[in-house]
Amino acid sequence: MQVRITFKNIDAVSHETIEQRLRALFEERLGPTLREHFPTESIKLYGIVEKSRHHQHLYRVALRLHLPPKKILVAREDDFDLQVAEREALEELERQVRRHLARLRNEAAWKRKSRRAQLHRLKAEMAATPVVEREDFLQAVRPHLQRLENVVRRELAYLRATGDLAPDYPSVSDVMDEALVRAQRQWRRSPEARRLFQNLLKQVIDVLAEEIVRFRNSEEAASLEGTALLDVLADTGEDWRTEYWQPDEVLRIEDLLPSEETQDPEQVAERREVVRFLLRALRQLPTRWRRAVTLTQMESLPEENVAELLGTDVESLREWLAHADAFLKAKLEEAGLEPPVEEGPVFGPLGSMVPTRESEYLPALDEAAAGDEG
Repeated sequence: MQVRITFKNIDAVSHETIEQRLRALFEERLGPTLREHFPTESIKLYGIVEKSRHHQHLYRVALRLHLPPKKILVAREDDFDLQVAEREALEELERQVRRHLARLRNEAAWKRKSRRAQLHRLKAEMAATPVVEREDFLQAVRPHLQRLENVVRRELAYLRATGDLAPDYPSVSDVMDEALVRAQRQWRRSPEARRLFQNLLKQVIDVLAEEIVRFRNSEEAASLEGTALLDVLADTGEDWRTEYWQPDEVLRIEDLLPSEETQDPEQVAERREVVRFLLRALRQLPTRWRRAVTLTQMESLPEENVAELLGTDVESLREWLAHADAFLKAKLEEAGLEPPVEEGPVFGPLGSMVPTRESEYLPALDEAAAGDEG
């Protein structure tokens, strides 16, 4: 958890004592609860402790708590006793956290219920198809599922890191389920094995696009409730948007880093540092640039196929790739890191290092198929 306290009109001698007291109160009242529900590194508390210019003995404590993906909780208390103001501000923040978690639980339950109902209908549709046709489809997609699952996991990691999706919804299985059902519909109309993986990717992209729209709509509705709270620090005379707003970092690089087999520990460390940096830098790209890079240079798909998937032409795709490559190389230079190659795409030689994880979806699919047969 990150805690940052600033002071106004407060004697500098007292800064350390006040900050330690606030940190201890924050840890005592909210630390365990927040760590239970959110990634520790994504919890950020910013505070301003101020002594009034107009009332010599009046203190104000203003707190802003950032939670992933884009939730901001704000509390402000004024009192003639600074410690009372500190305690009451944290108590108000604690009440808001409880309300927020309650809403998340209800919202998550509603979403899971809605998703289960939708998937039940979709799976019923799949189950209603002739057995031979269903088995032919599952046999055709099986060789692609682990690769597809890794693409889904990577996309979810980046979309959550950029705040386009909630930290825990949808799951990999949610996206895989719906993409498969949609792909089977397409398969019934045109059973073309040669383009099956591309069709699966297209369904994944469509499912994620719809989830992003739903999430943004829900966030916009929720933000109306707290709009008035954004003004509570306006009278401090500072631009809190610059001081307080920091992007949430919920991307787990450990989930994306490859495991390397080499005898040179120094080379491993250097390469992993570059890969780690580039994977983080990718999240700063526009989604279409990032997908252009990952699909062409990580998944090694032909440019024509990627352009079709992303709804553009090859010329525009190449422009996106050039912009993305220039951005990534500039970031490497700023960080003092050497590009993997002097010429060519920065991710080119790293494409073979893209990590894969043993499929968690295939065993569940096999179990479901065995149940159907029984």
